[in-house]
Amino acid sequence: MRPLFTALFCLWVLTALSQDFEHKIDSLIDQMSIESKVGQMTQINLGFLSNSVNQHDGKQKKLDWKKLDRAINTFHIGSIFNTNGYALKLQEWHQIINTIQEVALKSDNSIPIIFGIDAIHGATYIQESCLFPHNISLAASRSRNLVRKTAQITALETRASGVRWNFDPVMDIGREPLWPRFSETYGESAFICGTLGSEVVKAYEGDELHESGLASCLKHFIGYSVPKSGKNRTEAFITDLEMWEYHIPPFQNAIEAGASSIMLNSSSVNGIPIHASSDYINDMLINQMNFNGLILTDWEDIIRLHTRHKVAATHREAVKIAINAGIDMSMVPNDYS
Repeated sequence: MRPLFTALFCLWVLTALSQDFEHKIDSLIDQMSIESKVGQMTQINLGFLSNSVNQHDGKQKKLDWKKLDRAINTFHIGSIFNTNGYALKLQEWHQIINTIQEVALKSDNSIPIIFGIDAIHGATYIQESCLFPHNISLAASRSRNLVRKTAQITALETRASGVRWNFDPVMDIGREPLWPRFSETYGESAFICGTLGSEVVKAYEGDELHESGLASCLKHFIGYSVPKSGKNRTEAFITDLEMWEYHIPPFQNAIEAGASSIMLNSSSVNGIPIHASSDYINDMLINQMNFNGLILTDWEDIIRLHTRHKVAATHREAVKIAINAGIDMSMVPNDYS
């Protein structure tokens, strides 16, 4: 476990790190309560903080300021992300992000909220933004320059909204045609996926996130795109040779390109749930692949260690297993469990 890495990440994407600033972070961590530290490792869906009980009814949501205040000042959450299925005007994004940060900066520890979004093939949650062909089509161009330019525009428009963390690029390789998210991949070639995905990372991260950059998030480590059944979020069976020849190289290339964060595979590989595996997270990702960024779960995946994978007797035990395996932040995301 890497304690409070999430707090450092949240501050880092908003401020250039200096030696003095790192000292301030250390001092802040020393004075934080256990509850505050747990909160910093928690990510909540924006819809959960809205005026709607049914978050997935397709209707436009409005942020409930009382729910937001409770999330930040009672539960000390470190991150919010957006999944509501509609785009907002830039001015609406400014109101949401500014209000969230104002509440966060007035809280006991004054740690900004890190807000995440899925801006893939363009700033899809912003009205009148530029949208581009999906990744599989961009990969067909074989053009590094084209892919990098589309990512730069996505970064500029997303950053203009106030959002600074993007759950992209997808580094899964497309080698299972039945998988329903095939279009998000850069195809079956590990070389093309690693090359083009690295261009996206470089475009997003820019000069250490100054001015117009976004924190990138590689996904979904690892083996997510080749489920045996072809169905999303189901188990994969991958030989060591296939793992190191096809699945690891794209992620390795993107890590070396400077990726700030990574999202894990929701399911299992060879019978082992990734979210519970210190072998995959600590040994492979951190030690062998030298990844030193933030490690994020996907949707409800710590909960699923108990309810679906059955490797934890209780939800509480699932949390302990996942954090000890190396996870920094949990996308819970629709309750405070």
